Order: sequence, then C-alpha cells, then structure tokens
Amino acid sequence: ESLTLAKSENSRLREKVDQFSRDQSEWEVASKEMIENVKSSMQGSIVDLENRLRVANESEAKAHLEVDALKTKVGDLEKKIHTHRVDEELLRSELRRHESVAHQLQAFQKQIETLESELETTRKKASRADSLHTDTTSKSSSKEQGESVVDTEGSEIGTDVE
Repeated sequence: ESLTLAKSENSRLREKVDQFSRDQSEWEVASKEMIENVKSSMQGSIVDLENRLRVANESEAKAHLEVDALKTKVGDLEKKIHTHRVDEELLRSELRRHESVAHQLQAFQKQIETLESELETTRKKASRADSLHTDTTSKSSSKEQGESVVDTEGSEIGTDVE
C-alpha cells in the first residue's frame, strides 16, 4: 500500500510538474507575445517620437532662418531710417539756406521797389523840369511876341515883353 500510495503521490506530483511545465510554456508564450506587443507599440511610439523630433528640428531650423531673415530686415530698415534721417537733416539745412535766400530775395525786392519808386519820382521830376524848361523857352519866345504864357498847371506866367 505504501508503494501504491507513493506511486499515486509520484503520479500526482508528475501531473503537477507537467501542469507547471504547460503553465510555464503558456506563460513564456504569453510573455513573449506581451513583449512583442510592447516592443511593437514602443517601436511605433519611438517612430512617432522620432518623426515629431524631426519635425520639431525642421521647425526650429526654419524658425532660426526666419529669425536671421528678420534680423537682416531689421538691420536694413535701421540703415534706411538712418539714411532718411541724414537726408532729412540735409533737406532741413537746405531749406534753411533757401529760407535765408528767400529773405535776401525779399530784401532785394524791397530795394528794387524802393529804387523803382525813386526812379518814377525822378522821372516825374525830370519830366516836370523838362516841361518847365520847355515852358521857359516857350515863354521867352512868347514874351517876345507879347502872348500870354500858361505853365503846365494852368497858371498864367505873364504877358510882359522885355
């Protein structure tokens, strides 16, 4: 009986070992499948992350290029502003010079007007003097003839004959 009992125990233990081996094989297969699934999932995630990293690097490179382009544009605009400011100052200087010339021109115009006025006055005086000289000459010859002589303003000069 103890032999039967030992055989039975041995058989039961073998069954447990066989079950354990089957379970272990199933666990190994399941573990391998899980590892493969995790690897596959991780590989997809790694590829996705690598793609994201590549896109991010490309975006960063583009951003650096855009920043460099903007810095260049800022530099160009600063140069243009400086040039325009220099041009503005030159134009302001020229404007002041032109204003000075305009003031001089106005002064010359006033002098010309004054001189023209003096010229007109002098012409009138010369005309009167010429008229008086003509009248005096005429008066002299009229006096000799005994006629009444009238000056340019209508006053009678006289009729006496000398």
